[in-house]
Amino acid sequence: MRVSIANSFWIRHAKRIFVQKSAVVSDVFDNQHFGFSCWFKSPRSEAKLPFMKRKSFSEMECPIAQTLEVVGEWWTPLLLREVLIHERTKFDEIQKALGIAPTVLANRLNTLVSHGLLERSRYTNNPERFEYVPTASARDFRPVLDELARWGRKWTKSSEERSSS
Repeated sequence: MRVSIANSFWIRHAKRIFVQKSAVVSDVFDNQHFGFSCWFKSPRSEAKLPFMKRKSFSEMECPIAQTLEVVGEWWTPLLLREVLIHERTKFDEIQKALGIAPTVLANRLNTLVSHGLLERSRYTNNPERFEYVPTASARDFRPVLDELARWGRKWTKSSEERSSS
């Protein structure tokens, strides 16, 4: 089995940190101690890749946690940027602009539709195609995106600085 460098690093160090010298079998660590569940097998057996079980923010009372439950998934803020700032509302336009896998994009769009940030609107019947129109809720999120962009310009390396380092 081919294991990526990052995963082999994790397996090697997790074994050293968590497993006693004599342990060869899988060990499971619970959510209480580490904030995630993970497992692995020793290198002497078939390599198993670690996983993290994401905790849902939906049951937390914090408004930031509630917001992240809706818009905090990977790609979602960039998807909203395309719809709200660049006014790209069609699936193909968004996919081309982001370079995102179609299944991931479809999942993120469905999540935003189910949470009321976007509405699906058919723009052709044959083939059936939809555009994703921002709702008042999404338009209300625009200042958040603007503030993220402002913070990013101020506190992260610009593309010029990255290319020169």
